[in-house]
Amino acid sequence: MRILMIVSLFSLALSGCFRILVDGEVAMEKLKKTNQAYYEQTLGAPDEDFSRMKGPAEFED
Repeated sequence: MRILMIVSLFSLALSGCFRILVDGEVAMEKLKKTNQAYYEQTLGAPDEDFSRMKGPAEFED
């Protein structure tokens, strides 16, 4: 009976850890999409960002 209880608790713990990992992955994807939308809204499309960037040679006197 103890072995069954230990195995069930171990199984429950593993499923809980897996659930946390999956939820964390989903949260990271949402965060990436939110950040991408924010940067596109504030800075424009990614292609425009590179055209507005200046290299170090352009800042030299």
